[in-house]
Amino acid sequence: QFYLVWPALVAACVAATRRRRSRALVASLAGGAALGSIVFMWVTFDPADPTATYMHTLARAHSLLLGAAAAAATPLLANGRLRRGVLARRVAPLGALAAAGIVTAVSIAGHDQASSGWMFRWGHPAFALALVPVVVAAADGAGSRVLAAPAMRWVADRSYGLYLWHWPVFLLLAPSRLGVDGAVATAGLDVVRVAVAVALADVSLRWLESPVRRRRVLLTWRAPVAAATTMVVIAVLAVSLVPGSPASSSAAVVTLPPPPASTSASSAPPSSAPPASTVPSTSATDEPDAARASAGPVPTTTVPATIVDAGTTGPLRVLVTGDSTAVHLSEALIAFAATVPDELLVGSGAFPGCGLTAADDGRMHEFTDTDGSRDLIDLSGCVTQFESVPERVVAEAVDVVLVVIGPWDAVDVHLPDGEVVSVADAAGRRLVSEAYRHFAAAAIGAGAEVVWVTPADAHLGWGEVDDPVNDPARWSVLRGVLDELTVDLGVVQIDLPGWLAANDLSGPEGRPDGIHLGPGLNERFVVDEVIPALAAAHR
Repeated sequence: QFYLVWPALVAACVAATRRRRSRALVASLAGGAALGSIVFMWVTFDPADPTATYMHTLARAHSLLLGAAAAAATPLLANGRLRRGVLARRVAPLGALAAAGIVTAVSIAGHDQASSGWMFRWGHPAFALALVPVVVAAADGAGSRVLAAPAMRWVADRSYGLYLWHWPVFLLLAPSRLGVDGAVATAGLDVVRVAVAVALADVSLRWLESPVRRRRVLLTWRAPVAAATTMVVIAVLAVSLVPGSPASSSAAVVTLPPPPASTSASSAPPSSAPPASTVPSTSATDEPDAARASAGPVPTTTVPATIVDAGTTGPLRVLVTGDSTAVHLSEALIAFAATVPDELLVGSGAFPGCGLTAADDGRMHEFTDTDGSRDLIDLSGCVTQFESVPERVVAEAVDVVLVVIGPWDAVDVHLPDGEVVSVADAAGRRLVSEAYRHFAAAAIGAGAEVVWVTPADAHLGWGEVDDPVNDPARWSVLRGVLDELTVDLGVVQIDLPGWLAANDLSGPEGRPDGIHLGPGLNERFVVDEVIPALAAAHR
């Protein structure tokens, strides 16, 4: 967009004025537009969506425009030097020092958008301004020996290829995708990723860019085929590798089949809450050690004989809801239900990236990814998702609502008034308690039992990530909130922490990312704990 508009504006300035005045006009136009771009970035920056600002042409154009203004103000003289080049050489060390300071500050902050919003307030403009004298000094001949070195020229020839290729390479070879953990292993992977990007940039220069420049490829039929193939590869990489915001993940919704007429008619709300109960972990005594050590799905021969009583009409109807941890558990429970269709039917209303503390009042949840990067996420879209659960209880004659929620209600919540709360403080605990109580009461009032998987402490990064969500105190308070629901509303709890401890799965072997159960463990948890709890709760 910039390269379409700016050349036309420069040409118009040259055509409308004399040569000397045209430079002054271009410099003034570029400087004024750069100032407007900086103001635009300042006004439109949204901490919840920094990428939108970073990718916006109007917000980022100030970097290009400052360079254009500097070029217009430093014309080439007869001796081959630049006007004001001497001044630029004097100021360049200060500019380089300022730019290095900004780079250092960003490196320390990492990708934590919650604490690096200053980059969008003044960091990007300050960095661009600091580099103006550095670039002008280099154009005037400063550092020419270094810049003309063979190694620098080799990199320069491939610089744009590096810019293009490093992104898909880094996404494809991401630590989370390859299961790489630990500082040393991650650093080694970074070296590999850079090497692959450099190799691709070299191949791109030799066999794609240079032939196109020399017009040797465009005259054959292979050019359209190569172009089409490249576009297909790029499209596949974009769809399969580009990460999405957890708040915008697709909901995992599986609707239960229509209930029999008698079941539908009998699904009126109960007159009182069911007796308080908590289902303890039983796998330590009921399952042989060899079976517990297996990480794969447990054979259906270990399943309880019956899930529903003999006199019950129709199978038990269960709706699983929660966040991404609920998605994984629902998949395992739905697969299990397929083996006993006469006794169990399972639907899903699980919404990745959603916590029950979501609201549409402007509050933001501080999301932390498995690599430690942070962002402020707007979870307002989750509100209608969870509000649909009581409606589905009635419409689908749900007997039991099974709730599974990971760390979303244990993170820091940024309220509209600027206050930051968490479940560990009084205000945050009250917020969580009210949200949980409201949801459970609505589901019970609609006619369902509520069974809740007791959350285990989060261990995001297993020591590699320093994050508030790893604070055991937060999880202790969160479990205390659930205990109150058990006493007051009869919510049944399934003891996930106890099950993990009983099966020696409390470490990374149980939850590799510190949040989600590892491969095959959701299936084991379903058989060991979920099915007995569902049967006991409904009876």
